[in-house]
Amino acid sequence: MKRFCFLVLLILFLALVLRFYNFPRRFFIYSDQARDALVARGALQHRVLPQVGSFSSAGPFVFGPIYYWILMLAYFIAPNFMLSPWVLFVFLDLALVLVMVKIGQALWQEKGGLIAGLMTALSPALISTSSNINQQTLVSLFTALTILFFILYGKKENFLFMFLMSLSVGLGISMHYQALNLFFYTGVFLYPSKLKRKNIKKISLAFLLFALGLLLPNLPLLSWDYTQQWANIRNILDYFLLGQYRIWVSSRWLTYLSIFWPNLWTGVAGGNLAGGIVLMLFSGFWAFHSFLKRKIKKEILALGIIFLLQVILNRYYRGQRFEGYMLYFYPLILVFSTWVILKLYHLNKILGCLFLILVVIFTFVKDIKIIKNQDNKTALVWQTIDFLQAKYPEEKFRLYDFYYLDPSLSHMLSLFMDFKNLIDEKNGVSLGISQGPVDCPPIYKVNLQKEFYICELDEKIMKENKGLVNVNPDYIYQDISFWWKSKPLRSTFYLKNFLKDKLGL
Repeated sequence: MKRFCFLVLLILFLALVLRFYNFPRRFFIYSDQARDALVARGALQHRVLPQVGSFSSAGPFVFGPIYYWILMLAYFIAPNFMLSPWVLFVFLDLALVLVMVKIGQALWQEKGGLIAGLMTALSPALISTSSNINQQTLVSLFTALTILFFILYGKKENFLFMFLMSLSVGLGISMHYQALNLFFYTGVFLYPSKLKRKNIKKISLAFLLFALGLLLPNLPLLSWDYTQQWANIRNILDYFLLGQYRIWVSSRWLTYLSIFWPNLWTGVAGGNLAGGIVLMLFSGFWAFHSFLKRKIKKEILALGIIFLLQVILNRYYRGQRFEGYMLYFYPLILVFSTWVILKLYHLNKILGCLFLILVVIFTFVKDIKIIKNQDNKTALVWQTIDFLQAKYPEEKFRLYDFYYLDPSLSHMLSLFMDFKNLIDEKNGVSLGISQGPVDCPPIYKVNLQKEFYICELDEKIMKENKGLVNVNPDYIYQDISFWWKSKPLRSTFYLKNFLKDKLGL
């Protein structure tokens, strides 16, 4: 046991190094991340909990506010450290490594726990996203927790695990609606219990606990949506039932299985395309073979069925399949990759160890490339601030964005300057930030993936230019947190009308 704990600590240390090495250059920040940090900081200063999260890019609906609450917690712990939300997210990613160790241990004892933990610690996809504060980032963690409590409930039928599983599902959905795919784990009501009369009370209690755990994390959003005449839920239904079909997205089975899945699997586990394909194909082969031989663990069978259903559902989803929308797959990919390595080890110890070593080497090489290539260009933002301080010594600033086409630089400047106490929204020097040149004579140019220009705004430009958008910290906080007070959310979708139309009534 001591040896196991020591090896787990080594795995966590490896994960820590890979995620924190050269962190100031690697933490992910652009427009949305800087905006969300400003919202969390403003909410703490005003001592008000946000009632909603950010808008989805898919349609006019919002996520739950718990994401903002987590960012607020980071600034509550370390209010004077700008990167505290990013650091907290990395530690939550380390928690994911530990959860995967527990999943592997629950399925295959200590050896499975160590391999699952190592694969998670080395996962290129997780290393890339670990320092990205975003609505969907924590979906992988809550998916892994869902799987862990799903397995534990299946083994022990302890209703506490049922509640914790549904709570994990609810938290995932509050973060991002891709976690709606976690509803497939509701099959736990049929597993391992059999639908006999004597089990009806147990199943009813389990269902009640599941509903309670699911509801609690989403109560804040639901109570807010009630004040909006349920426009948020209606817009979500509009997107899933109608909106996603309004745009064409290639969805051939051949492309889906031969391109999308090998690339996704390789990004999560495998290191290179060959390793990812081997892990993917062998997991499918052994699942099918073990099922035919009736020598498959019931937990693996249940997870395999869930995974297959999710794969099929994802195939018929018509929206864009960005990696950031596939985070609910990551833990299962790691589980099945661990299973393949263990299967090879049991067939031939030398072959299994050799394959694991190759996967670790190839994955580690890919991790090094990611670490070297990640550059958030924050050095350019700090250089910009240094220039402005040199040009306007002992002055403070107020910031505006021309037409708000791409607020990456303006949001970052607002956040960085706020922490340097350089913002004065009433008397500061007025600066305009634009993507590309405008009529205002520029005083500085920044190449932040795109070219941005900064100019000093006089009273004439301030009055005449209607395209200027306030991007100062408190305005961003107020706008993101309370937009619905001046412009309530609306929806033209009615489920009753949709059903009537589909039924021809």
